[in-house]
Amino acid sequence: MSQVPNVGPGRLDEDWRLARIRRFAWQDRVFVWTLLSFATFVLLVLAGIMVALFREAWPAIEEFGGAFLISNVWSPSDDEYGALIAIYGTLVSSAIALVLAVPLSCGIAIFLTETCPLWLRRPLGTAIELLAGVPSIIYGIWGLFMLAPLLQTYVQPLLGATGLPLFSGPPLGVGLLTAGLVLSLMIVPFIAAVMRDVLAVPESLDLVSIMADMRRRRLPLAVVVDGDGLSDEQMQTFARWTNLAETTFLMQPTNEEADYKVRIFTPVREMPFAGHPTLGSCIAWLKSGGTPKDPMLIKQECGVGIVEIDMSGDAPAFTAPATTIKP
Repeated sequence: MSQVPNVGPGRLDEDWRLARIRRFAWQDRVFVWTLLSFATFVLLVLAGIMVALFREAWPAIEEFGGAFLISNVWSPSDDEYGALIAIYGTLVSSAIALVLAVPLSCGIAIFLTETCPLWLRRPLGTAIELLAGVPSIIYGIWGLFMLAPLLQTYVQPLLGATGLPLFSGPPLGVGLLTAGLVLSLMIVPFIAAVMRDVLAVPESLDLVSIMADMRRRRLPLAVVVDGDGLSDEQMQTFARWTNLAETTFLMQPTNEEADYKVRIFTPVREMPFAGHPTLGSCIAWLKSGGTPKDPMLIKQECGVGIVEIDMSGDAPAFTAPATTIKP
């Protein structure tokens, strides 16, 4: 009669984990190779496009050589062709578009990720992203029939009076400035979407700067909005990873009087109470959609009990709890 080996529960859990890893290992390999094949296919398509372009352009390269890129003469009757004017127009209009679109897109991204109200963030972001789906021909027609006449009447005469070579010539409405403006509107949604992803943090994590209006006294604070379900070890590990002076975790209150509960961690230990984490956690809790029982008096539960935060003034304020000094 065979005997069952006497192993502890830890050994059984480890064996079960290894068996599960082996069972799904082939699925992981299939997934990795599938993604790799897709990425390789994209690179092959790109290489194919480059080869096709070079092959179709080779007769022109062979006929005109490098002079095609530096000549500004385009005369089919004389069989002379130069792309310098087209290259110059492309570079200048693109530069104008970037100068206008990058600051605007950064402002949009910062507003959507930092200061925009939660109820407006999603519809406004969706509306901006929908601009990316507008066909370029629509932008071109709008620029030709709507924007060009306005520039011709009100803007180009003023710019022409400056004497700058870029804006010289009769005010026709169309030109590099008009092309740059239209192109900037076309690329704003793409730049704003990328900047928004760069600046965005997970909804469960917020970064708060306390005393941000006081030079050289900014105190960054990491706030995990949904800290329920995390163990003490996980909280301490995360606080050590952020490497900030304090990291706080917002949780459901255990005291009926409190609006929420906060736990405060430094990179090395937990603290029952601290000043600027109290204010920063309150700001992050409100920003995440928290609704206090009393809008003028928020009650925060922490390691020392209930801390009341007064919201009736220009800035949140609280009375520090009594301090006990132990010998």
